[in-house]
Amino acid sequence: MFLLLSAISAHRSYKKLDEYLENDDIESFRHELLRLHPYNQMTWFEQLQNPSLRKKVYQALSAREFAAIFQKLKLKDQVEKVQELDDTYQADVFSAMSTNRLADLFNRLPEHFIHQTIDQMDAEQARTAMQLMKHEEGTAGALMTTEFVSLNKSLTVEQAIEKLREFADEAETIYYVYVENDEHKLVGVVSLRHLLAGESTKTLEEIMKEEVIQVVQDKDQEDIAKLTKDYDLIAIPVVDDDRHLLGIIMVDEIMDVVEEEATEDLGEFAASRGALGIELSALIAAKKRAPWIMGLLLIGMITAQIISFFESTLQEVVMLSAFIPLVMGAAGNTGTQTLAVIVRSISNDDVKKGVWKIILRELSAGFMIGICSAAVLLIVIPIFYNGNWPLAFIVGGSVFLALGFATFIGCVIPIIINKLNIDPAVASGPFITTLNDMVSIVIYFLIATSFLQYLQ
Repeated sequence: MFLLLSAISAHRSYKKLDEYLENDDIESFRHELLRLHPYNQMTWFEQLQNPSLRKKVYQALSAREFAAIFQKLKLKDQVEKVQELDDTYQADVFSAMSTNRLADLFNRLPEHFIHQTIDQMDAEQARTAMQLMKHEEGTAGALMTTEFVSLNKSLTVEQAIEKLREFADEAETIYYVYVENDEHKLVGVVSLRHLLAGESTKTLEEIMKEEVIQVVQDKDQEDIAKLTKDYDLIAIPVVDDDRHLLGIIMVDEIMDVVEEEATEDLGEFAASRGALGIELSALIAAKKRAPWIMGLLLIGMITAQIISFFESTLQEVVMLSAFIPLVMGAAGNTGTQTLAVIVRSISNDDVKKGVWKIILRELSAGFMIGICSAAVLLIVIPIFYNGNWPLAFIVGGSVFLALGFATFIGCVIPIIINKLNIDPAVASGPFITTLNDMVSIVIYFLIATSFLQYLQ
């Protein structure tokens, strides 16, 4: 209910903002916009389609005010909108942005454009952003920001609080104060709570926590996300090999990483890697998905050949063909369910706690489901097919074995792929389904051929 009311309130504000801009009521526009949450400011600006109205926004807001909105936009939208800013305003906006967000944007802008802008920017901001650009995408160095508070271990609590007041507006967060020695190496951390509760005459060295959860600059973003989750961190410091403090990664960056990794895994799981974005054109989406589908079609031809091989069995008892989709579908669904569980276990490192325990559990679950499914078929098929018990035993037995094998395939393939240091999400649903189709159809026709005499 609260979310609904918030959405309605935000929508009303958006309408007011549009009206104020159209009527050139800049004072009311600024008052209405700046009272909104930064996310709502970004959402409103994102849906503003009229270029002339956007120009009024640039004129109404200071570079710092607009930078807070601009850096929350998607990168593709930033690249589009930056072309609308005049040179001076653009440089001022860049100077007010977080350095890591600015580096991300610079990585997507033409080189000549960057050099043209840098000359007008704050020199320190430009230098830092260029340094961050050197880090490989998806690593700690690329995610970190340099706007943080670090203080020398010799400072007293009173001195540290005074320094915090001085740097509070510039830092991304002051909930953690990172403590350095005289060589600028990270030696500890103090939370804001402990700092405020500490005796004013004590030094940071006396109250700091020495064991700091930290990452090196080339650490992979997925590992960083897991660390942040496991230790419930708001920010995580980034150091070089000698423990010199380089920057911090904020939790909002980690949230973006989690979303990005989940989207990537979903794309691989559905054989649509890189083709999930709604901004993609139909042609590009088709080009990204087509190779997988074409490959699966070729593998699917093997299933067609298997059915052709058992053509004589089908000709003798045509009724068997009616249950092909049932057997294949049951196996495919079970295999995909198992794959989802295993991939999640791998991503959470549960596999390290006992791979055989997980495999045994999934196989047990698969065979239990197989028994239940077979029992249902043994009851239902004779009712609908004039007491044809042999057919019920063939279909039920096939489903039981097919589900067992499908569970085994769904377990083993991602675990083997993970052992080879390949992302297990590549063992995607369509691939598992296609493989299970082949296995289940072989099982079905082997059983049917063996008991063919009882069907006639």
